Amino acid sequence: MLRQRVATALVLVSALLSAIFLLPQNAWLLFVGVLVVVATTEWSGLIGLLGVARLIYCAVTAGFFLAACLAGGLA
Repeated sequence: MLRQRVATALVLVSALLSAIFLLPQNAWLLFVGVLVVVATTEWSGLIGLLGVARLIYCAVTAGFFLAACLAGGLA
């Protein structure tokens, strides 16, 4: 079990480092945006949101991420 977790962590860390150093800025923002939406989906499940409330929560979070990118001049 521990061996599988360590192997998964190594793969994910190498993917993250590759993305940080090799992706152009717009692709990096897309990558981080996808991570934000996936994390928001997981979090909404942990706090007990279901159905439409979960979708609205994810959409609002994605909107805040987009607004932060635009406000920071990143997009």
